[in-house]
Amino acid sequence: MSKKIPKISSTSDPESQGNQSVISLFCKSAFEAAEAWNRDKLDTEIA
Repeated sequence: MSKKIPKISSTSDPESQGNQSVISLFCKSAFEAAEAWNRDKLDTEIA
């Protein structure tokens, strides 16, 4: 039973680094979209 388990959190792996940046970029854009949506919602409620 000497199966090689691939390391998921390997920083030397360029593919995992790419996925990490994609995930962080997605989170950032989603957060900004939510912020903008909340601002629009507040503006319409106040007006």
